[in-house]
Amino acid sequence: MGKTGGAPALTLSRAVFGVRGNWAPTLVSWLSFVGWETIMCTTAAYALLATIHLLGLSTGPIATVICLLAVVAVSAGIGVFGHATIMWIQKWLTWVFGALTLTIGVFLAVKVHWSAVLATPAAPFPAVMGGLGFIAAGTGLGWLSAGADYVRYLPRRVPSRNVVAATVAGASLPLVALISLGALMALTKKDLASASDPVGAIGASLPGWMVIPYLITAVFGLVAAADLSMYSSGLNLITGGIKVRRATALAVDAVLITVGGLYMTVITHDFYGPFMTFLTLLAVPLTAWAGVVLVDMTHRRHFDQAGIVDTRAGSTYWYQGGVRWTALTAWIVAIVVALQFTRVQVGDVVWFSGALSGTWFASERPRLADRRNECRRHVLGPGNPGSGCGASGR
Repeated sequence: MGKTGGAPALTLSRAVFGVRGNWAPTLVSWLSFVGWETIMCTTAAYALLATIHLLGLSTGPIATVICLLAVVAVSAGIGVFGHATIMWIQKWLTWVFGALTLTIGVFLAVKVHWSAVLATPAAPFPAVMGGLGFIAAGTGLGWLSAGADYVRYLPRRVPSRNVVAATVAGASLPLVALISLGALMALTKKDLASASDPVGAIGASLPGWMVIPYLITAVFGLVAAADLSMYSSGLNLITGGIKVRRATALAVDAVLITVGGLYMTVITHDFYGPFMTFLTLLAVPLTAWAGVVLVDMTHRRHFDQAGIVDTRAGSTYWYQGGVRWTALTAWIVAIVVALQFTRVQVGDVVWFSGALSGTWFASERPRLADRRNECRRHVLGPGNPGSGCGASGR
């Protein structure tokens, strides 16, 4: 879409939803970016704080605030530059810290206790689907509304299939390796999955001489992602109709990220509760937006370049009162339906539970899995192998 229209994703989305109807998806996209930026900058601040601790310096609340401010300032500073400068910085960050990531990954792989991995029983079906959902929300869906922001600079003669193939391969192959390694390590290091500072917890598994390079790699890797996100979120804020310079939009993001980061690091000391809640809720409207846009793309062959940026009444994409009701209605219906299957829970507190979140897909399979595990214990453990199993055990 970016290559065809030559504009940022949420600007092109005006052609799908209408000039005013596009405000709602733009707001969701902007909130998603700001949330991800907060998560990335907070994690990078933790890594920077751990580096300072290894150097023998104080790591109290003041140091935490300084680390967070430093990370946000660097990320926002890079995001202020134009596309060409950001791409140049990204290229060198990728080469240098990509090589360090590969080196560190080898050392971490050696630390995996394969006996514990192989002895771990299979997870129930809904748990697997939930894990895949979180990964999808945190990777592909998290960046979904930013793709066109960079593809728009490609020549139109570049085949679309090449753009899709390069994006999918570049986004998925490293993530499959890194997420798989993280999962294997979580089976070896039991407290890793619940650690408030996962970066520091992983660093504890490395040789002493490699911890500082690892933490620096983590910091710059997260900064490299945060600056891309801040560039796109600034564009989203402007697309939403707020008439400010992009530098001002980035400054707004920086303030919100700092406040959110301080809330998680200094006030609540809670990392994963807000993280999981954020992923669950925002993945729903982003997926729905993508579905509507994909349907539109099946028959759209071009965008009106002048109409995309014309927000006046009667412009090309004004439709009815500035809204294309078929697209906006489809988006809202998709969100409502998806929320019926959604359950948002932080610890023992249920924040939201859809009407269908307790149906077969979400709850029946775990009960069957529990039944199978119970029978397996009867068969493999001491006692009568036949007690309570029979055909249902098979």
